[in-house]
Amino acid sequence: MNGGAVAPPRVEELAAHVALALGSVGETDIAGLDVVPAQHRRDSQRDRVQRLLPHTGKPLGKKCPKLSNREHGSYSIRQELPPREDGTRRSFSRAGYDSLKAAQADLGHVHTLLGLADPDDPEGTELIAAVLEEVGDQKSPLPDVEETRRRLKSGQDLIGRLTVSEWLDRWLDGNRIRKSGLTRYETDIRVHLKPRIGHHRLDRLRVSHLSEMFTAIADANAEILEQNAQRRAAVEELATVPWKGTDNRARRKVMKTAIDAMPPFRRVTGPVPGCVSRPRCGPR
Repeated sequence: MNGGAVAPPRVEELAAHVALALGSVGETDIAGLDVVPAQHRRDSQRDRVQRLLPHTGKPLGKKCPKLSNREHGSYSIRQELPPREDGTRRSFSRAGYDSLKAAQADLGHVHTLLGLADPDDPEGTELIAAVLEEVGDQKSPLPDVEETRRRLKSGQDLIGRLTVSEWLDRWLDGNRIRKSGLTRYETDIRVHLKPRIGHHRLDRLRVSHLSEMFTAIADANAEILEQNAQRRAAVEELATVPWKGTDNRARRKVMKTAIDAMPPFRRVTGPVPGCVSRPRCGPR
């Protein structure tokens, strides 16, 4: 290899990069309401758990004459979120809880999510606030704390819609390597990774998906080797047929037609099974 040249990449390397994107971040778990940042503690009067009437959905608060009856109404929660970039206010709210315990649990979940971003990380704070605002508007489940923490640390989308194919495109765009190496990466991604695992969501990619991909590549290699051998044998047989003579020319025509119908010679992915590299002499 010439000095400073980039070694030809392999599909295994690309799969490893995908796996690294899914690596968990080992940190101490944050639990409870004590982790709410200072700016949220100051707004604690806006963290509401209130009782709603079952038919109107309107809160009566402490004025409800049936408040002592646990079977009456339902609970709702509301948490003030960090303001938007333009300064406008926003909040997370959810209603329909059957018990005070369930309402307080979700409110604590929201507090913990808000505490994931460092105080000096306004971008992370904005990302989490935007997720909570979207989750509240769509009435979808609250995101898992550890999964959100991992995504925030690795720079992934917090909602989790990023596919392996989209992530590979981003990875290629941010890779500064020689053009020859980049071309090989692009080929491996286009031929192997995207067709086989590109449709999976990045956060749902599993080891089993990669194992299935490598098994499919191995099966394809075996098929390519067999087809190459068949074409090579046909070409070698054609070479033994003389050019002269009507019968020979007719036979060659039939054999060439059969060869043209065969798959072309193709390369396999990775080292050829059973192939031993010839030793080299002198410096590489």
